[in-house]
Amino acid sequence: MKTFSRIFLAAIILSLGFSACKDKVDPPTETPFNKYDTITNFQGLLIPSTGKLKVNVNYVFGKDSLELNTKYFNTLGGDTFVLTLIRHYLSNFTLSGPEGKINLKNYQLLNFADKASRTFVLNGVPASIYNKLSLIVGVDSINNSSGLQEGALDPAYSMFWTWATGYIFFKLEGRINQDRTFSFHPGGNKVFPYNEVDLTSYKVKSIEPTVNLTIDIKEMFESPYTYNFERDGYDVHSPANPSNDKILENMKDMVKLSSIKN
Repeated sequence: MKTFSRIFLAAIILSLGFSACKDKVDPPTETPFNKYDTITNFQGLLIPSTGKLKVNVNYVFGKDSLELNTKYFNTLGGDTFVLTLIRHYLSNFTLSGPEGKINLKNYQLLNFADKASRTFVLNGVPASIYNKLSLIVGVDSINNSSGLQEGALDPAYSMFWTWATGYIFFKLEGRINQDRTFSFHPGGNKVFPYNEVDLTSYKVKSIEPTVNLTIDIKEMFESPYTYNFERDGYDVHSPANPSNDKILENMKDMVKLSSIKN
């Protein structure tokens, strides 16, 4: 009798154990609240969660499309020439808006002759609303004064002055005729070609938006200074050259926003 009671009691305990296991239900997982999901009243660029920015860069010379080695261009200073080389940095892309700003701390080396270099992706863009994009057509003072570096700042790309500390921000070279050339290599820490573009005319919500930028090479020769080769020089290869600062000042409005797309 005692044995039967023990077996019966064990069966009850085992049954209760199975029932407890069967009835156990994990609590539902709550989705974190995202305040950007329902926002509709905004201007500019809305990144609803951590995303990335794809950048495409196009080049023009005023109202003309850009070509190397064959097409002649005219400046307000009265010079006519063919372009043979365009190579430069775009760095420190900074997005800002009502909630603050973020510097993506990028360094891109673009070469007009290498179409692939004109498209790049910037990762780790925080969720926020952005209505302004700023950047440097060159290298910031800290990295410009830190000696030889790696990546896009590797001196192997021939964008570093070996006789002076600092990077060449922009290489623009060309030919006036068969016997005369010009070569602009501006840089230094005195004048930085900051460019800002307004995003408020767009309303784009995406975690991977594409920003299309246009660089106008003609701006290097005008506003605020009208550059003339005979007066200002055919070659600029040092920050000590007075024409270096003129070119960098002119470069402050050479980047335009063409469009933003999802």
